[in-house]
Formats: sequence, structure tokens, C-alpha cells
Amino acid sequence: MSGNWWVHAGVVLVLLALCSYAGALTCYNCKSYSAEKCQSNTECTVEEDACLQLSRTDGATWYQCYPYSKCNRDRIATDFRINNFSYKCCQSNLCNGSVRAGLANAALLLSLTAALILHFSR
Repeated sequence: MSGNWWVHAGVVLVLLALCSYAGALTCYNCKSYSAEKCQSNTECTVEEDACLQLSRTDGATWYQCYPYSKCNRDRIATDFRINNFSYKCCQSNLCNGSVRAGLANAALLLSLTAALILHFSR
């Protein structure tokens, strides 16, 4: 490393701060009756601090913001007036989408980290 290691350290700190910016939660937001992946998303309100993926047995799936405090089977059954369903509540951006989307985000983060390590290790 050169004598300007503090410049490199500063760049890394700024990048880490930008990556961990704690803005409003963003969730996928749509209702689907097919295997198509939900492409629409929305920024959640302060009260809606979780992303919900709710699937009925007939194939209908909702993707939306939802209060984390209500993320339990009984409350969801009451709010949506359904009985046979599966659900997932999570609290990171776009976490209520497909597994494939989550893997793509992880791969992007891993690639960025590897590029930074290679760049600053010279």
C-alpha cells in the first residue's frame, strides 16, 4: 500500500456508509395469480416496517408492506379473511420477492467487496 492509506480507508468507509444507508424499507408490491415474479415495488410507511409475501392455496400471492407487529398467522388470517395460506415476513429491502432476487443481490455485494479488496491490496 502507498503512504496514502488513509485515503483508501476513507473511500472504504464512505462506501460502507452508503451501502448501509437506513432509509425507508422497500418491498415488492403486487398481487399475482401466476408464477410471474412481482416487478413492482414501493417504499413502506413507518408503521409498515416489514415486507409480506402471502400465498393462498389457490395460487394467489400478495407482496406488500405490512406491520411487523402483525406478522403472525392469526392476525394475517383476520386482516386478509383467509384460512389456508403460507406467509413470510422480513425486514430488509425487497426481501419478499423470489429467492433468485436475494441471491442476485448477495452476488452483487460479494463482487463489489472482492473488487474493493483487490483494488486496495495493491
